[in-house]
Amino acid sequence: MRKEKKTAKFSNQQINEKLIKNKLTPNYISQLSEEEKATLIHELDSLKDELMTENEKINDSLNKHKEIYDFSPSCNFTLNKKGEIMELNLSASKLLCLDRSLLINNNLFSFISSDSKQVFINFLDKVFNSKVIKSCEITIVINNNLQLDLFLNGIIKSNGLECYISAIDITEYSNSKQDTFKKNEQLEEKVKLNSIFLANMSHEIRTPLNGILGFSELLKDPKLSIEQQQLYIGVLEKSGNRMLNTLNDIVDISSIESGQAQAIVSKININDLIEKVYYEFKNEIEDKGLQFSIKKPMPSYDAIIKTDREKINIILTKLIRNAIKYTNLGAIEIGYNLRTTKKTEENLGLVEHVDLEFYIKDTGIGIENEQIDYIFEKFRHKSESLFRNHEGSGLGLAITKSYVEVIGGKIWVDSKPGKGSIFYFTIPYVTDKEHKLAEPSPSTQLVDENRKHNLKALIAEDDEHSEMYISIVLKKFCGEIIKAKNGVEAVEACKNNPDLDFIMMDIKMPKMNGLMATSLIRQFNKDVVIIAQTAFVSEDDKQKAYIAGCNDYISKPIDIFLLKNILN
Repeated sequence: MRKEKKTAKFSNQQINEKLIKNKLTPNYISQLSEEEKATLIHELDSLKDELMTENEKINDSLNKHKEIYDFSPSCNFTLNKKGEIMELNLSASKLLCLDRSLLINNNLFSFISSDSKQVFINFLDKVFNSKVIKSCEITIVINNNLQLDLFLNGIIKSNGLECYISAIDITEYSNSKQDTFKKNEQLEEKVKLNSIFLANMSHEIRTPLNGILGFSELLKDPKLSIEQQQLYIGVLEKSGNRMLNTLNDIVDISSIESGQAQAIVSKININDLIEKVYYEFKNEIEDKGLQFSIKKPMPSYDAIIKTDREKINIILTKLIRNAIKYTNLGAIEIGYNLRTTKKTEENLGLVEHVDLEFYIKDTGIGIENEQIDYIFEKFRHKSESLFRNHEGSGLGLAITKSYVEVIGGKIWVDSKPGKGSIFYFTIPYVTDKEHKLAEPSPSTQLVDENRKHNLKALIAEDDEHSEMYISIVLKKFCGEIIKAKNGVEAVEACKNNPDLDFIMMDIKMPKMNGLMATSLIRQFNKDVVIIAQTAFVSEDDKQKAYIAGCNDYISKPIDIFLLKNILN
């Protein structure tokens, strides 16, 4: 009986198993029939083709992985446990500003800031002892101490000896975060200061208002003695001035904040101005038991300069009030000096600049060093608590600094606790070279003195009480006073009285406002002096008054001393 010839049929898996098991030994191959050998060769060829295909796929995958690794926008590193760079991509090389060949086997620790080294040590330790992604933030130092903030993600490789690190530059984000944090701090500080300010404003308005209303009621008592009446009237005056100062501060700071504070330049005699301020405060300072002195070294013919008279007046006034507030013993001195500085300017070389340096010196309580840093900030007091010992809005020095800068100057303070303070500020010394002061002859002085009390005035005012007050004040200067209740009547009165010396022109009136009335008057009378008087006190309002043709400007409530100076 003939045996059937067996045909070998092996699957790829069987062939692989046999190859692995027998390792294709000669003994194994010799036992195979020719048919089995042919089948084995065929299967080996097929396996070879499959292996080549798989190998191509693997190489293609590796190439793609390498491309992704190399050209990824994130910075990729391969590190060992010591932190040495085994591999890195182009982005990482660019981040560290060195060629890859110079970075391989270099330790990443050499780029990490001292503050971040321990953070990075802890990060690597966690990466190599875990199979999940770990993260941290560090700072590296490259090229000339340039610092960059990085966010790192790391995971261990399958070999357990290396790890992959991905780094993202978050410097801009960190700076933005710091800016946001700083802005939040500033906002919190502003909210705090605004709260202090609002509480202070309430106190600074209600307290004098309480005095005004309370003592006005007391004055109705017909049995009051003359001494009591004078005492109560003094309280009314002091309370009214305190409230007016607070309202002026609010208006001034609003003007500054809105960008309306601009210099209005005119010719002024600086000696006259500083004297006016001196005599305005002389009695108040001496009544407090303090000495008050003035220093004005320039002769009158040199003291005529071009600057903003009103702002200089406000600056000096606020600084003297500040000195009075914090000085209980000793003296206060106000004065100025010429100050020459040399500066190198482009295309001009060495140039001399001459400034007027004003000073207000006191022997008061002084200022602590840490307080000097913010003394000119808004809503700041030497003491900011609700139990502070001195009244005031906390805006005075901030307004002073802003106005000094508006007129082109600088302000600073020298102070020692318990020794007093000296506030300095400078303004450009712009002289009026064409103006020469002539000494008045005795006859001229006599004429001026006689005429001073025989002026003819027009009061254009629609408010009854304001008109009554101005009339009483002007009786000391005027022989004749004409009245108008609106702009139309003011223009008509001016036409009928061409010999008017001056007009007190209210800006806000019915039928025709004061600005329109002034413009019409200027069409037929160029010589009459027109003084705008209004409750509107912004820089824009003042500028409009001058453009309309007013010679000067006085705000309500009218300061008698200032009005006298204007009329003189």
